[in-house]
Amino acid sequence: MSADRDTLLTDSLRARADAGPPVEAGLLLAAALVRGRRLRTRRRIATATLAAVAVVAVGAAAATVLPDRQPPVPPASSTGPSQAPGPLTGDLARMPDAGQPGAAARPDLVGTDPLTVHFSIDALAGDAYEAGWRSRPGAESATALRPDGNITIDVARAEEDLPPLDVAGLPDVPLPDPSPTTVGDRPAKMSVVPEAALNVITWQPADGLWARASVSAGSRPADLSLLTRVRFDQSRRIVLPFGAAGLPAGLQLRETGVTLRADSEVGLFAYGRLVVGDGQRRLGLDATGTRTAGDGPRLQTAGPYQVNAVSAGDLWSVDLKHNDVLVTATSDGGERADAGTPVTQAQALQVIAGLEFADRLDDTAGWF
Repeated sequence: MSADRDTLLTDSLRARADAGPPVEAGLLLAAALVRGRRLRTRRRIATATLAAVAVVAVGAAAATVLPDRQPPVPPASSTGPSQAPGPLTGDLARMPDAGQPGAAARPDLVGTDPLTVHFSIDALAGDAYEAGWRSRPGAESATALRPDGNITIDVARAEEDLPPLDVAGLPDVPLPDPSPTTVGDRPAKMSVVPEAALNVITWQPADGLWARASVSAGSRPADLSLLTRVRFDQSRRIVLPFGAAGLPAGLQLRETGVTLRADSEVGLFAYGRLVVGDGQRRLGLDATGTRTAGDGPRLQTAGPYQVNAVSAGDLWSVDLKHNDVLVTATSDGGERADAGTPVTQAQALQVIAGLEFADRLDDTAGWF
């Protein structure tokens, strides 16, 4: 990205934070990643397909094999003078008690259960407009986007195991040298990233446990007292309105994530992700809550569901829409260096055939 584009994006983010609601980073980034994977896979499928057919059939092949199936991307909120004072907030502290010790007492449990975060942000999510939780091998995270600022907490057993820091969608922005500070009575270090109006604080809430907080409030001073509202003596179970049952032999659940939004068009659910794998193969299932019917014919069967499946060689993509949940799986979902080899489309269809869906998207009590 050029310096001019960096400056333009940074100025846009800061202006939006000053003018109205904070940037809905979690949901927009999640939706952008899903859309990017689908578009990239679709483009590669189209290329592979077109190379295999005669030139005279190019147009028909592209239209037949690869219908337009872009997932819905939530529109960015307007920040003009007519906008309401702030986003709709609500009680998003909806993840149930996991019945496990918190990370302070058992740091060895962090990142070992894909359905659990061993800390709680309930005091922050209780009046947020967006909140999210994620667990993957070795690390756990939670985010609360609030009218008074955005905060993300990452937790791991060692500082070097904390997940990579994506600074407001600008991963190339380096962290300045930190200055000493405190979180409660614990020593900490803080780096200020003016390009993203972000404060990054790293500390040890307990021996054998590391935490990193990313706190942003636009041009307003960041309220670091938010950190004292995070509880490391509690744990929360990650629940989603869909779950994977009857996985193919050898595949296990490896990662989960869920995002709730107070103004979600379908209730509370905004975005979710399940990752299954065996240490070598990997399949990511991304889901968004939407009332949009979705594009493309659903002509193939996966268990009780009709799906839209396209493929060309090793490239493939599958969509399923059920109960206002649009689930997407692509061969590109496993292309990261640490992701392992993507499963085949046949294996993905087998996983999708075993999906279960909650009846309501506004009540996490019935989620999986």
